[in-house]
Amino acid sequence: MSLSRIRRVGFAEVSDSVLVPVAPDAVWAVVIDPTKLPVLDPRVSLLEEFGAAGDLGSGYIVRVTRGRRSADLHYLVVESTAPNRLRMTVQRNGRDAGSQLVETNPEREGTRLTWTTRIPAQFGTAWVARQIMRPECRVWLKSVAGLVRAGGDGPQP
Repeated sequence: MSLSRIRRVGFAEVSDSVLVPVAPDAVWAVVIDPTKLPVLDPRVSLLEEFGAAGDLGSGYIVRVTRGRRSADLHYLVVESTAPNRLRMTVQRNGRDAGSQLVETNPEREGTRLTWTTRIPAQFGTAWVARQIMRPECRVWLKSVAGLVRAGGDGPQP
């Protein structure tokens, strides 16, 4: 087999954080609740949820729509330590689509919310994937922070 026919598969990972001026429990309540996803990102529709939100083995299925294209993503909680750490695996069409890690850490001024997302990427494309993922990460963090400041019921103006 020639080297040109070998596909190396690795991962692209992006992590960012934001300081939210509330206690970790308030942030946790928003990040574990799948019914908040359409508020956090209008491209997302919640199709199904199962188990108690944030519990090990719980999860949900969402449809993400961009233009005329959509994808159904299956999220499964594989690690949960309330109110500080939530790790979920993501599958699309039964295949690994990555993972997401949400961490909350108390600070003097509130809670440091960190989101890390990791997706499979072929060798040589990880850099491009990170450039696409980075703004998505920032938008999600800003949306969560706004929703938490609004008391979890809607975006803060």
